Amino acid sequence: MPKEEIAYQNKDIISKIFAENMKNKSLRAYGLDVPDIVRALPTNLPVIAANELRMDNLFLLADGSLAIIDYESIYRKENKIKYLGYESRVIERYYKENRVFPKLRVIIIYTADVTHRQTENILDVGNLQLKISEAFLSELPSDEIKVKIDTKIKTGIVLTEEEMMEFIILPLTCKGRRAQKEEIKKSVDLTQYIRNEEILVFLLSGLLVFTDKVIDAETAAYIRRRISMTKVGMIFEEERIRDIKAATKAATKAATKAATKAATKATAKATAERMLRAGKLSVKEIADYIPGMTVGEVEKIQKELLQKA
Repeated sequence: MPKEEIAYQNKDIISKIFAENMKNKSLRAYGLDVPDIVRALPTNLPVIAANELRMDNLFLLADGSLAIIDYESIYRKENKIKYLGYESRVIERYYKENRVFPKLRVIIIYTADVTHRQTENILDVGNLQLKISEAFLSELPSDEIKVKIDTKIKTGIVLTEEEMMEFIILPLTCKGRRAQKEEIKKSVDLTQYIRNEEILVFLLSGLLVFTDKVIDAETAAYIRRRISMTKVGMIFEEERIRDIKAATKAATKAATKAATKAATKATAKATAERMLRAGKLSVKEIADYIPGMTVGEVEKIQKELLQKA
C-alpha cells in the first residue's frame, strides 16, 4: 500500500478527533517556545503543482498566528522551497477568507536521526527571508520519558498534558525507521492499560497523525480499528455518515434542479423556434408569451434559424 494512502485514507475521522483534542495543548514538550495551540486547521490547501506534497499539520495558536508543522527524518536544504510553497498556499487561502495576511510560523520537528549541527534554520535570498523554528527530538531524554510514561500508564496514573504530547512523539525519538516502527507498536500495545476513552483516543489519533511518515499499513489499520471501537470514534463516524448523507442529498437536489432547469430551457427554446417558423408573432410578443424568455434570447434563436435555412 502506498505511503500516502496509509497516511490519508479515513483521515477525515482521525484528523477531526485529533483536532478536537489538540485545543489548548502546548508544544513545550518538544522544546518549542511558542504559544499554545487553539485548534488544528485543515491542510487541504490550494494546490500549485499536481505533485506537491501536503503539509503535515496546520495549527492556529493562541496569539492568532498560524503554525505550519512538518516532521523530517533527514535535513535537506532544498526542503525550504517546499516550506515556502506551504506558506504561499496558507497565505492565499487565509487572505481569500479573511482579507488580511496571516502571521506565519514554520516549525520543523526533526526525528532523532537529525542533530542541531546538521541544519540551517534561515533561508535568505535577498528580498525574501524564511526563518524556521526547529525542534530536535534527539535532544529529548527519551529513555527517561519512556520509563516515566510506561510506569504511569501501567499503574493507572493519568498522564499530564505534557506527558501525553511526549507519548505521541516518543517513537520519533528513536534513530532509524526500524526502531521507530518497533516503538510505535510498543506505544500502541501500551494503550491497552488506558481506561479513559478520551485520553485513549487522543493518544492513538495523535500517534497515527504524528508518525504517518514511518508507520506501516498494518499498524495504522490496527490503530484506526481501536479508535472506531470507542464511543468517541463511533460518534465521529456517525457524524461523518450524516455529513455524507447530507452532502449526497444536497448534490442530488442540485442535480435535479439543474436538470429541470435545463429541460425547461430546452422546452422554451423549442416553443420559440416553432413560433418563429410560424411567422405570426413578433420577437417581443414571443418573449412575452414564453415565461423567462428575453427578447435577446428570442433574437439569438431567430438568428440561428436563419443561419440553418
